[in-house]
Amino acid sequence: TEKSKDEEDETMKGFKTKDVPKPEPYDMAPQDYEEWHELFMARLISQDEKWAVILEWLGTLEAKKGELTEAEVTEKMSGMKCGEKAVKKAKTAMFVELLGNTKGDTKEMVKKNKSEKVFESYRYIAAKGKNATAMNIITMRSRALRPDAAVHVKDVESCIVRWKSDMPYVKSVTEEGTYVEPSHDDRK
Repeated sequence: TEKSKDEEDETMKGFKTKDVPKPEPYDMAPQDYEEWHELFMARLISQDEKWAVILEWLGTLEAKKGELTEAEVTEKMSGMKCGEKAVKKAKTAMFVELLGNTKGDTKEMVKKNKSEKVFESYRYIAAKGKNATAMNIITMRSRALRPDAAVHVKDVESCIVRWKSDMPYVKSVTEEGTYVEPSHDDRK
């Protein structure tokens, strides 16, 4: 069957796995999650477009209580017209990608879950990464809006330097329109 013009427009021409930079191995560091996640998704999606649907689905399950069940995976994959063999290949492919793109405790968790529970591993990493990133933003915003006070006059300059280094990070990670400029009193 021929693809319609709309379907062709939605695919990315010339987007291949070798063109996507490999993400630095991830170990639940909040400041590294966003970049790691984007590159990890791009690598999988460049291999097969169905990964976009799977990864989006797993991302929506972040608040789920308990582990992802095999029945839930089977139901979702069946809805995507993936047979048992395709599901096994998908799990193996994601397992290999996660092993190569994680480190430390995160990699150990992936190894422990093996390919059978690889979707649960990814769901857990995504949930922790998003929550840690949100918590990190709150912490950094708090530090930027209420900087450490200098104890001695000689400490003033280093406190200002630390405060100025926090501000660009807070501005870059907060959504447009949510950044709160410190009041005149907070700038002292």
